[in-house]
Amino acid sequence: GLYVSIYNQVLKCLKTIHSHNVTHYDIKCDNVLIDFVGDGEETDLRYLTEDDFQITVGDFGECKIFSNDKDEFCTRNRGTDSIKSPEMLQLAINTRKDHDKYDRRKQVGTNRLSDVWSVGCLFYELLTGEFL
Repeated sequence: GLYVSIYNQVLKCLKTIHSHNVTHYDIKCDNVLIDFVGDGEETDLRYLTEDDFQITVGDFGECKIFSNDKDEFCTRNRGTDSIKSPEMLQLAINTRKDHDKYDRRKQVGTNRLSDVWSVGCLFYELLTGEFL
């Protein structure tokens, strides 16, 4: 139903974002905007179809624009803690100089696959109303 239709449009948005060499790093329900199409009359949400609304992904404050695969690699801690990929969490740990795992020689980071992790977390949040 409705949640799958919303999720499908979010996936289309993410595909477009990635095709323009941008990694969002903060894909979550708070950053998904829904624009209802129609005559403005109240509609029973149970009967909405994908043609009744349009999804936009917003808040690009954590995003990274890149020009090639090497440039895509992100070594800066970005995003919301509850939706961070394991790689981004590892980056956060490994870059803390006071942590026993800190090694300035070891390059730790992530790429657009972090968005894939976050979009999975978004699906859980969409279905349950809670962070994963």
